[in-house]
Amino acid sequence: PYKRIDLAIETAAAVGVPVVVAGHGPDEPRIRALAKSLDHEVHFVVEPTQEEVKELYRRAQLLIFPAFEDFGIVPVEAQACGTPVVALAAGGTLDTVLPGVTGEFAERQTVDSFADAVKRALDGVVRDPDTAQRCRDHAASFSEENFRRRIAEWALPHD
Repeated sequence: PYKRIDLAIETAAAVGVPVVVAGHGPDEPRIRALAKSLDHEVHFVVEPTQEEVKELYRRAQLLIFPAFEDFGIVPVEAQACGTPVVALAAGGTLDTVLPGVTGEFAERQTVDSFADAVKRALDGVVRDPDTAQRCRDHAASFSEENFRRRIAEWALPHD
């Protein structure tokens, strides 16, 4: 439930874009009931392989990520596939999403706030032909190699 898939579905319905929900969890029956009640185009991919997840990211116009997480690997994975992200302006996404460059931020966990951010993304970063490469480049900055280098620079004594 903390992932707020319900908010992603409600946002997609409000904006009028189809949505794909990948994965499953204890909240699935409630999420499916919500999708049915909205009579909106929602596709469920219950147990996608890693390759299927990558393909879903690559084919998506954008990822709606309404969760509040301390880091959140999902937005980085999406960007690694060239997909911009609309995320809550809190937690780890403040470091992993660049507004106006690799996605947009919603200020609150509400349908109105996320719908506004999705519209801005669709009108801006999604249309920019350089966005996919910017997303991939930004995601690469979170590689294991870069992490190790930054930790070494921080932890090792300097002359």
